[in-house]
Amino acid sequence: MSTDPINNYHHGDLKAALVKAAERLIANKGIDALSLRSIATKAGVSHMAPYAHFKNKSELFKSVAASGYVKLTNRLKRIKKSADKSDDLVLLYGMAYIEFATKNPQLYKLMLRQTHPDLSTNKKTTKKPVLLTLSNGDKSLRDASKKTYLLLRDCFVDSANDEHEASVQAQGAWALVHGVASLLITGQIVIDPKSSLREFLETVTKGLSS
Repeated sequence: MSTDPINNYHHGDLKAALVKAAERLIANKGIDALSLRSIATKAGVSHMAPYAHFKNKSELFKSVAASGYVKLTNRLKRIKKSADKSDDLVLLYGMAYIEFATKNPQLYKLMLRQTHPDLSTNKKTTKKPVLLTLSNGDKSLRDASKKTYLLLRDCFVDSANDEHEASVQAQGAWALVHGVASLLITGQIVIDPKSSLREFLETVTKGLSS
């Protein structure tokens, strides 16, 4: 019998096993190789077994994307817990985000494809609508993506004049690290091997504020 944990899930853990199988398929073969049949084979279950949890491939994609956001959020939470008060959490979060994206490029691409902007505005303000959260019809995905964003936004709350400003600042930071991650993944920029990711981001942000 295989010792692969995917093939030895406990009763009631089939959905988690299928998501884990999907993550491995994405990492090894890319998003296009993902199907309910292929993850069933990878998980060592019947081809019909995934339908107990996913009606179609779209639902599977949403669950895999949500799992990705949970992993990213947990990483950020660990950083926040271990960080010294003098540490720049925005910088540490940015580094973690880029590292996650570049180490999991296919999963990262899927996560972004499955989340969509919520352009709703705060009725108490006359300011223009801004992207406050990521949302989707799937609640687990909406909640998972929102938690990642709120951790970043919280870094700006104390220094901002109001919630709107904090949200805009968080969006700017998010846009920056997303852009860097995307360009690194596609090979359009390369960080000097003599420099660290931290040094790269510090130089970038210093240039923007000067």
